[in-house]
Amino acid sequence: MKKGKDDKPVTLNQLGVTLERFISPIYTRLDRLEGNVGELKKVQAKQGEDINQLKTGVSKLETDMHALKSGFGRLETEVDSMNRIQLRMEHKLDNNIQALYDKSSSHDDKLEDHNQRITKLEKTI
Repeated sequence: MKKGKDDKPVTLNQLGVTLERFISPIYTRLDRLEGNVGELKKVQAKQGEDINQLKTGVSKLETDMHALKSGFGRLETEVDSMNRIQLRMEHKLDNNIQALYDKSSSHDDKLEDHNQRITKLEKTI
């Protein structure tokens, strides 16, 4: 058997008590570390869920953005079409105005001609 500080033999019971005092704080620390590891695993799992939710959200946003781009493309096509229609209508309106002006001028000329004839007739009478 080993001998202690005072060269007395150390009993198995004393060795057990000494060993228990030495090992007990180690087990306590191990228990705390296991608890910390458990907490870290929970946090990691929650972060994993959050990451999956973010990925799902990003995917939905990408889908929505694609749909918006498509909608804007269709809208742009419609606006171009409406601009072409507007130009055609403006051209037709200009032509109609010109035709009315021409008719009005023609009527004015005829009216003037009639007035001159009437004046001539009045003078002859």
